Amino acid sequence: MNNKLEKIAVFVVKLFIFILMLCLTVSLNWIIFCGLVKVVTIILGISFSWSIATCIWLAFLLISVICGEGGTGWQ
Repeated sequence: MNNKLEKIAVFVVKLFIFILMLCLTVSLNWIIFCGLVKVVTIILGISFSWSIATCIWLAFLLISVICGEGGTGWQ
């Protein structure tokens, strides 16, 4: 019983670390992308909106999931 409980605890910790790393990776991706969009809008003299930048980021994310690279997306 104790061994089974330890395995469950290790699994939960690994799952928590995986979810945390996934959230950090996606957050960093969003920050970099929206920062680049902000720089481009400053250079072009266009007004910047975080919501529009986030929509563009989500569109690129969706396109990359659908099209995929190296056969990882839908075929």
